[in-house]
This record gives sequence, structure tokens and C-alpha cells, in this order.
Amino acid sequence: MKYVLGRLTPWDEKVFQKKTYELLHLDMSNITELKEEIGNSTFFGAELIYGRFSADDYAIKALLINAGFIPCETSYDICLPRLDKFSLPKPYSLKSYPLTIETEASYDEIAVVASDKMFRFSRFHEDPFVSPELADKRLGFWVRDLKYQSNIIALTYRNLDGDIISFMICHKDNETVKFLLGGSRRGMEFHSPFFWGSVISYWKSKGVKKIITTISAANIGVVNLYSSLGFVFNCVKVDYHKHIMV
Repeated sequence: MKYVLGRLTPWDEKVFQKKTYELLHLDMSNITELKEEIGNSTFFGAELIYGRFSADDYAIKALLINAGFIPCETSYDICLPRLDKFSLPKPYSLKSYPLTIETEASYDEIAVVASDKMFRFSRFHEDPFVSPELADKRLGFWVRDLKYQSNIIALTYRNLDGDIISFMICHKDNETVKFLLGGSRRGMEFHSPFFWGSVISYWKSKGVKKIITTISAANIGVVNLYSSLGFVFNCVKVDYHKHIMV
């Protein structure tokens, strides 16, 4: 395709048992031809096509909605800059949790926790045509895949019995860390504020200068958590999905 940059996503096909395709970039230099390409493309036979774009790009919004895409997750790209100058605000500084740096052998355990009805918000949890069970399964598969990627670090807080209560999977790139997926076990969400504070303090102690992440705008609890920790909200994106019924 000339105006559409994308890729088949076999990792999601494995979960949904149908071909999936992700839109990565739309060339807006020729709207007429792009519209025709979007409308006529089979996306290599994909039955689920999705892509995340800036919420204030109304031309893309109109183009995709007219082509049968629906807006699903709305998300924020946020960051905590100048981590070297950062001090944890109260009450996060009142309690520090011991963290475990997990080995690859523990990722299956994290995946079980992550897929146990722990999340209600994600690009697929917020798709009304994807069941919560499949969205949970997809997160579990993602966790298991992450252990094979480079520069991935998983931090956990475990209770006295050794059970994972909270986890954060991160990607480290020099002096920047990206939070990829994190949370606390279902029913244990009250641990999250102190766990988040402990994770941030850990990375500060390692010389990291900036933390970035993406969060769902619908997850008000997490939005408030990151806001109270001093994260800066940089941009808003919308994830558009199209289901091809066969």
C-alpha cells in the first residue's frame, strides 16, 4: 500500500484466532487516494484492523469513521521528566515496598496475575466487540512475549507467602524508562500508590532521568494516581478498530 503503513500482528492473531492488522501511519498528503486505499484494501485478509492516532487529528478521525472504524480506547501519553530532581509527594513517601527484580522464569506467574480479571481498560478491553476474557488472554500472552525482548525489567512486590501482589514491566532505554504494563492483583489495588512510589524511587536510584508511559483516559483511578505523582500529560490518542464480519 502506498499511503498506509502497517503490519500484520501474528501475536494478536494467536489470541483472537483471526488475522489482525495494525495501522502505524497514514500519509495524509493525498486524502483522496488515501481514502480510496483505506476503503478498498483487504489489509491482507485481516478481520480486525486497529490503529492509534492523535485525538486532535480530525481528518484521520473522519476518514477512519467513514471507512467503518469505531473509536475505542482513548489514551494519554505522559511522562515524569527530571526524575533526578524529583521527590515523592506525600503520602507516597510514607511507605516503601521491597521490590523483586524478576527473572524470565517468573513471567508466566506475572501473566497469570495479569490475565485474572485484573484490567478493565486497554485497547481491547475497551472494544465492545471483544470479550473481556479475550482481552485478558491477550495481556497474558503479551507478558509472556515480553520476556524474550531486550531491555525488559519486571519489578514486583510480593507478600510474605511469596505471592505477587503488584507488578510493573518496564523497558529501559539508556536514561529513559517506559512503564509497559503494571498494576495490583484484583482486590489488592490499595497497594498501588505505595508500589508505584517504590518503583519510581528504584529507577531514580539507578540514575534514570525520565519515565514515560501510556494510560487509558477511562481509568480514572490511574489518571488520578499519575497526576498526583507529578506526571505531565503530553498528548491524547484514540485507538480505532474495524471488525470485518465473515
